[in-house]
Amino acid sequence: RSVDLKFTIGTFNKVLKVTQKGEGGNVLPPAEDGVPPIADLLKLAENAIIESGTIIQGVVISNMELNNLTSKKGMYVQDATGGLQFYLAANHTFAYGTMVKIDLSGAKMGAYNGAKQISGLALDKITTVSTGNTVDAKVVTMADFLENKYEGQYVALEGVQVKAADLSKTWGDPAGSSHVSINMEDADGNSFVVFSSKYASYKAQTVAQGSGTIKGISSINNGKMQIIFSQESDFAGLTGARFDGAVVPPTGGDEGDNEEDDDDNGGQTPPPAGDVTG
Repeated sequence: RSVDLKFTIGTFNKVLKVTQKGEGGNVLPPAEDGVPPIADLLKLAENAIIESGTIIQGVVISNMELNNLTSKKGMYVQDATGGLQFYLAANHTFAYGTMVKIDLSGAKMGAYNGAKQISGLALDKITTVSTGNTVDAKVVTMADFLENKYEGQYVALEGVQVKAADLSKTWGDPAGSSHVSINMEDADGNSFVVFSSKYASYKAQTVAQGSGTIKGISSINNGKMQIIFSQESDFAGLTGARFDGAVVPPTGGDEGDNEEDDDDNGGQTPPPAGDVTG
């Protein structure tokens, strides 16, 4: 958070900007003079051309090491106000926690399967500010999450569990042949999915058997809300007692599929509208 403090002594005025990090080393950059917040960009209509000179700053919250997007061109960037999905012109190597400045001059605000997206941006439009930053997951209500109020942001949902029918599955397809969606629920019967690409590093791990808090990037795909893991610890909080009082032992994997593929992460043809994230 940040605030401008104005000091006045007689006829002299001086403004001092004070910035504080959040607990846990959260370094989401506040809006600066001349740097538009991502939340303002998200208000643009589809196909709107972004004004020349528009440069945003944010932290990369997608994780190359987790390999959990369907393309190495895919990237999510978040600031203190919102998050935005990118499908870049080429494969990138921007690691989780990298603070970047992105020149969006002349770029088009697009969408894919209902999610806001900027496609085709050249890598030379992105400048690294710092690396190794951390971002705290924002605890949000299920109602706000299901209304897609936190699209493209790193969030935490409390009081959820894997649905009983999916307890025998793994988070991904161990064979790496298809993407997987795991059905989740809360105690009130609200539902969403966890999406994992067939390239995910954790794809052979059996889904969490308990209830608790899950973290990840909030995303929407054809009207269905989903969580995309940003770190392997995102599902470590599902250790509490289940709502139904039962735990089903793991018996195998799953080969569900809910999206197309891209040639940059597995040899497939990319979708014409950009990266698919769920």
